Amino acid sequence: ADGASPRRAWAATALVGNAASGTAAAAAPSSSYADSPAPVVPPMEPPPPPPPDADAMLRQVFFVFFLVMFALVKLPVLLITLRIVVTPNTADGPSKQSKALLMLATLLNMVDNVPLDMWSLWLPDMCIFYVASWADTLHVVYAASLVLYFVFVRAEFLRCLEECIWTTVSQIQDTVTFRRF
Repeated sequence: ADGASPRRAWAATALVGNAASGTAAAAAPSSSYADSPAPVVPPMEPPPPPPPDADAMLRQVFFVFFLVMFALVKLPVLLITLRIVVTPNTADGPSKQSKALLMLATLLNMVDNVPLDMWSLWLPDMCIFYVASWADTLHVVYAASLVLYFVFVRAEFLRCLEECIWTTVSQIQDTVTFRRF
């Protein structure tokens, strides 16, 4: 009944009825835009899936290749260590103490069997020291394993050195004739 409702009806009719010509929208008063219903927008179709990224697939293939090669490099160390540790003690082989050093060094060296990139994914990012993260502390464990390998080699060198001296002395006594002197 008031004067605003015919005006709203005219604006709605002008916007919907003559939207294709584009002239009705310019003729409508500015106050009628706020009261008119929103235009209907057709639903948009989802975008097509992106094509497979060749670089990403190539990176994944090389990463798997890297892991396989990494495992093949580390496998002989584990097999030789197990063979040494499992063999029974003989006079020619390492002592029980040396075998324990070797096994402990190999267990600590297992930290290095997983690439550091993988450790950094699994461990927290926070720094436990001011300059080192959790992944960096794995280098300390790896360094300890190298020290234990060195201690094992030194113990075996000293054991073999003593045996070598006695073998050399006995060979000299058996082969050299002292009658000329």
